[in-house]
Amino acid sequence: MRVDVLVTMRPAGEGGARTNTVLQNIVVVAAGQQIQPDATGKAVNVPVVTLLVTPDQAEALTLAGNEGRIQLVLRNSGDQATARTRGSEVGDLYAPNRPVAAAPAPTVRRAASPPPAVAAPPAPPPPSEDVVVIRGSQMSLEKVGAVRPN
Repeated sequence: MRVDVLVTMRPAGEGGARTNTVLQNIVVVAAGQQIQPDATGKAVNVPVVTLLVTPDQAEALTLAGNEGRIQLVLRNSGDQATARTRGSEVGDLYAPNRPVAAAPAPTVRRAASPPPAVAAPPAPPPPSEDVVVIRGSQMSLEKVGAVRPN
């Protein structure tokens, strides 16, 4: 799986919350749960996700986690591109003329045409049973009818 990492925070000097994409197309190495103590010392299950990042990305991720709230967004496996985004502010959600991102045009893929039908080779004749007949000093091989499968 791959994810994009978003952070929501209130930048100093600005009034409202802002969400920005910090990292894109990051490989998820593992996901699960871990038991950790909360503020009162009570054990709680917490989700844990291990991401494969470079040292620079690790710094950005750590800063984002300390300054705001991190959200992981599952990435389309066919989408490997990185996009430049301007981020979103609370006011953007309520703006009357807010530009709505156009949905990506569906990719039309033609199904591969099936290979031409090849006629199956004729079935081999059923095996027959051979019986060895010995008459006096003479031996002969006699074929008996075909063996029929049960």
